[in-house]
Amino acid sequence: MPYCLATIPGVEAFELLAEVSPKSGYRFGMSMEFADRPGQRQGPAGRSAF
Repeated sequence: MPYCLATIPGVEAFELLAEVSPKSGYRFGMSMEFADRPGQRQGPAGRSAF
């Protein structure tokens, strides 16, 4: 059985998208949104501050 990226703990939204740019050599793209971790600081644009 293939591994499904949507089953990774903390993934709230997973999308497999068709690449439509003729400049790209890729056919597909992926997008994942992750749940916030309690106590994690957020930097600019919602990125984690390390």
